[in-house]
Amino acid sequence: MARVMIFPLASSRVKTFSTLSTFSQLIFCNTAVSMLHSALSSLLAVLALLTSHSLNGDYVNTVTRGEFLATAVSTGYFAYDLWDYVLNELYIKFPGIVLHHVVVLICYISALIRTIGVPLLSLALVCELHSVFMHTRKLLTMSNYSVRQSSFLQWVWRGQWASFALARFVPHVIVTVMTYQARNLFDQQLHFVMAFSGMIFINLLNAQVRLLYNSILPLFIMTDVRVPFFQLFLDVHKACQKDYTSLIASPLMTKSS
Repeated sequence: MARVMIFPLASSRVKTFSTLSTFSQLIFCNTAVSMLHSALSSLLAVLALLTSHSLNGDYVNTVTRGEFLATAVSTGYFAYDLWDYVLNELYIKFPGIVLHHVVVLICYISALIRTIGVPLLSLALVCELHSVFMHTRKLLTMSNYSVRQSSFLQWVWRGQWASFALARFVPHVIVTVMTYQARNLFDQQLHFVMAFSGMIFINLLNAQVRLLYNSILPLFIMTDVRVPFFQLFLDVHKACQKDYTSLIASPLMTKSS
């Protein structure tokens, strides 16, 4: 329903939407739905964490309604988003998303059916709070908004950097550690292997560690020096630099700022 409503709303409310290519319009609508999901799932995950959770006891074999609901909602979204990427061929530009969603769906559906490790998945969904700011920034920049002339976009960036550390990095590390510590609580070690390897795999997909040439050390060391960086962090940093050096701003954003 949200996907159907977004296209006419964007056409009537976003002045630059009609100037986007068909592919960019599909990306815009997909990002808008993703933002709504991120807001809802992070809210449900935080509420489950604050009201009732299973993390103080057997968080592998028990689950509260709030934790189950948060995980189930996100499972439905990932299934839809995978369908949207395949149907509209969005994977051509973002092939890693398909692999990410397939792994997530395997882990989430298995956990929900067997009710194993659901609280851990619910806790991991706190990272969607960072995605809210990330998707909001993308929608604003696609609408030709400039961070130099928009105080709102500046606040979005502040929120994105803060939530990157507090909502994405910290929860995923905690969940990975908790999964390993609870390895003896799994009735079948195959389930632990799936859960732990799934978290490691998702962390690698989120981080996408790559090797880049260092721009300073080669000046002092006459060898091929490579330094590992977290790709997601670099992507966010690159986007931040791009936004802050952009000189183009929409009249609407200038007026509202």
